[in-house]
Amino acid sequence: MASPLSLAQIDGLNFIARHRWVSDTTSQAAAVPVSVHFPDVATISIGGEAFPLDGVTWPDLEIENVAHRKTFAVVHGPWQTSRFRLYNPLIYFAAFGAPEIFDCLEIAIGSLFAFGGFDGTVRVLCDGQNMGFAERFPPAIRSRVRMSPVACGDTLDYTLARYRLSAVDPAGLFQPILYLDTDVVCDAPLQDLLIRLLKSEAIQFCAEHPLTINEHWYGTTLLTHDNYRPAPDERGFSTGLIGFRDAAQAAESFATIVESCLRMASMTENRDLFDTYDQPFANYIMRKLGGYATDLLTPRCAAPAPPADPEERPGFVHFAGGVGNAGPKLARMRDYVARLRAAGGDGLWNVEKSAEAVVTQTPVLPRQ
Repeated sequence: MASPLSLAQIDGLNFIARHRWVSDTTSQAAAVPVSVHFPDVATISIGGEAFPLDGVTWPDLEIENVAHRKTFAVVHGPWQTSRFRLYNPLIYFAAFGAPEIFDCLEIAIGSLFAFGGFDGTVRVLCDGQNMGFAERFPPAIRSRVRMSPVACGDTLDYTLARYRLSAVDPAGLFQPILYLDTDVVCDAPLQDLLIRLLKSEAIQFCAEHPLTINEHWYGTTLLTHDNYRPAPDERGFSTGLIGFRDAAQAAESFATIVESCLRMASMTENRDLFDTYDQPFANYIMRKLGGYATDLLTPRCAAPAPPADPEERPGFVHFAGGVGNAGPKLARMRDYVARLRAAGGDGLWNVEKSAEAVVTQTPVLPRQ
C-alpha cells in the first residue's frame, strides 16, 4: 500500500490533472487528459494508462515549481514504471513586411484549425505595427493566437526571428513546438505528427533537393570551405518547417545559427549574402552540431511546382517561392484552400469542434 500523498504531491497531481499527457510506454497516439474515477477502487487514467490510485507512487512530484513540469514518472504494480510527457503544443510563425504576407498568414493559421484539427496555441512573431492581426479571426481562433513583437530592421533579421526562442516560448511552457513559414497550408490532421515530435530526440526539418543543386541554397559554400564533403545523394533541408520537442532542445543550435549568420554578415558587410538568408547557415550548423533529422517532416510536406492536389493531403503544402514574393504565393494558397473545401474539407474557420477539444480540468484531489 502506498503512503498517503503529501500536500506537495497533491499540488503536483492537481497540476497534472489540468493538462494533457502522452505516455512513453503505450502506442496510443493521442494526448489524453488525466481523469480520476471512483467506482469500487479509485482509479487514475493518464495518457491512455490506468492505475489504482492507492497503488501508485509518485517518486518526483515534490518539486518547488510544479507549474513548469514537462515530464513525470510513476511506479505502479509490483515494479512497473511509466513516464508521461506534457502535451501543450505550440505552432509559431514569423511575419514581417508586405500586407500580402499577413494575408498568407491568415490562410496558414486558419488551415491549422479547419483541416488540421489543431487544439493548441499559435504564436506570431511580428513588428509592433501588426499586433492587432488576430482580430481577423473569429473568437474560437482569436483566443488561441498570441502576438509577440520582435525588433527587426531588414530581411536578414526577419528570417532569423524564427530562431529567437526567447520570443517563441519565453517561459518554457510548450511542447512540442512547430515553426511554419507563412506560405504553408495545413491540409490534414496534425496530432499524430505533433506527438511524434514530442518524442523525437532530434530537431526535425523537411528535406528538399540534393545539397549540391545550388551552392548557396543549402549552405554548400559554407560546408566546402569548412572541409565538409557531402555525399552525392545528400539532400539539403528547408527552414520553412522546423519541429522540436521544446525550446531547451533547440536552444544551442538556434543560438549558433543566429550568431554564425550575423558574424558573417558583419565581417563581409553584406546582409544579403545568400538569397535564402538563414537557410544555408541552418544546413551548415546542423551538420556541424548534429542532433537533427528529416524523417518526420519530409513525408508530411509537399512543395509543389504545379498546384497541389487536394486529394493527396500529405499534411502540409509549402508554397515556396523565395523570401517575400507573397503575391504569387497568396493566389496559389487561396486556390488550394478553395479546392480543399470543394473536395470535402471542414471549411475554413469551422473550428467549433477543435475549440471544444481543449478540456479545462478541475483539481482531482482537495488540498486540505
